[in-house]
Amino acid sequence: MKSKKVKSEEVMRTKQMRMEMSFGEKVEDIWFQHKWFILLGIFCVIVAAFCISDYINRETYDYNLVIATDEEYQIEQTDYLSDCIISFGTDVDGNEKINSNTTVLTYNMLEYDPNTFSANTVLIDNHIAQVDTFIFVMDEYSYKKYSYIKGLFTEDGTELPIDEVGVKLSQTNLAAYAQSAGLKDDLYIILRYFDESYAQEAAPSVEVYNKIVNVQ
Repeated sequence: MKSKKVKSEEVMRTKQMRMEMSFGEKVEDIWFQHKWFILLGIFCVIVAAFCISDYINRETYDYNLVIATDEEYQIEQTDYLSDCIISFGTDVDGNEKINSNTTVLTYNMLEYDPNTFSANTVLIDNHIAQVDTFIFVMDEYSYKKYSYIKGLFTEDGTELPIDEVGVKLSQTNLAAYAQSAGLKDDLYIILRYFDESYAQEAAPSVEVYNKIVNVQ
């Protein structure tokens, strides 16, 4: 075992050698001894930069919409309808543009059975049942598919006629838009049920809904 004196002498010699090295030799020596730590540090910096960039440039939305129909529409039609809806809105998040996160669900169902659970249930959980989605456009067939979900259109999941919870597009300020987009005359715009705890989050969507259905 080396004595403390010997170790101290080795340290001094190493320091003396480094002092006599040129800048390039010092860089080479540091790289040789610490390259794995340097590479790990570079990797962490790159990952952090990507994460920060994604956070800064992340897409934010003023409104969340769901368009659920049994009829299969072209994406241009649903995009147009979505744009028409948010044209009644405001720049909620202050990013100088009005946009929406619109989910389009189309089901060609042969019969209505609310007790049938299939892959559709995943879509319900991920899209329709989200508490931050307040505006829905649906036909009667799709409305029946989801109206039993507690807290979606009524507090307890009671199934009310669609014209008691929504307004037909042809009877709203969207009538001309719906017609020009070639949408069928069986679509209703519905405002999601919400209690007072969500009143602040729902306020922008309520304002849009009221403008569309011409509620004073």
